[in-house]
Amino acid sequence: MKNNIKILLYHGVRKIKNTGIQNYSNKHLYIKDFINQIKFIKKNFNIISMSEVEYLVKKKIEKPYVAVTFDDGFKNNHDIAAEVLDFYKVPKTFYISTAYIGKKKMFWVDILEDIFNKKVNDKIEIKLDKNYIFDTSTKLKKIKTLDYVKSYCKNTLFNEKERVLNYLIKKFNFKNSISINNSYNYQSMNWRDILKIEKNKNFIIGGHSHHHEILSKLPKHQMKLEIKTCIDLLSRKLKKKINHFSYPEGLSNHFNESVIKFLKENGITICPTAIKGVNSENQDLFRLKRIMVGMNNIDFPFKI
Repeated sequence: MKNNIKILLYHGVRKIKNTGIQNYSNKHLYIKDFINQIKFIKKNFNIISMSEVEYLVKKKIEKPYVAVTFDDGFKNNHDIAAEVLDFYKVPKTFYISTAYIGKKKMFWVDILEDIFNKKVNDKIEIKLDKNYIFDTSTKLKKIKTLDYVKSYCKNTLFNEKERVLNYLIKKFNFKNSISINNSYNYQSMNWRDILKIEKNKNFIIGGHSHHHEILSKLPKHQMKLEIKTCIDLLSRKLKKKINHFSYPEGLSNHFNESVIKFLKENGITICPTAIKGVNSENQDLFRLKRIMVGMNNIDFPFKI
């Protein structure tokens, strides 16, 4: 095995069954699969924290290492994933989007998924770059349409993404609020959860923006507000300096030099991406690669 650092990127771990197209991307990994993966890396690799990643990348990588990270701050991170990771004594980093903590709000991608899962029937008309009429008469066609809409929203400017989202919310009278009718997977942690796990020496809490907006798509003043609000809120709640962060979405077009500069100005020293790959010595700490396990058919990078 080559001496490098593989950073695993998870979002959620579930015990519940998927219904309809809910969790079709496998963003929330089934608990048995997650346990098997953690058992495997615990047995076969040197598992390190993101603070150790920061140190080793700048010094010397003498072994193959693995780090475990979670993005967003879903409730199942605390209720399910943390218990597994604690049991196997695995260092872990949770990157938190602070606007959702303790609130009955859903991430915009989950709003789209829930709308398509519960509201959309055989067809839907949407204006994106032009007017479209999508055939959504089967599960696969519904997923294909949803992927297209998500991709459009992730690659356009903030105001255009908001227009599409608000159009669909209004069209289907969707309530952007977690209720008993929404999946448990959509729920976020509360501050009690975060304060509890932060006391564990094997945990690192980092920022992931305030509203999980794509930072490169925002006007500069709004980008700065997204970052600073997140960092300041975490720092105040946890009573400590925050120097870990990860980019929302995290592909190469979702951050830029202005974003990196502002993160550094606000005390962030390490910020992984969601670009697939492994990390070697002298890797830029603001362009670290990760492997998004399970999501969109991305395989666990080892044979169990």
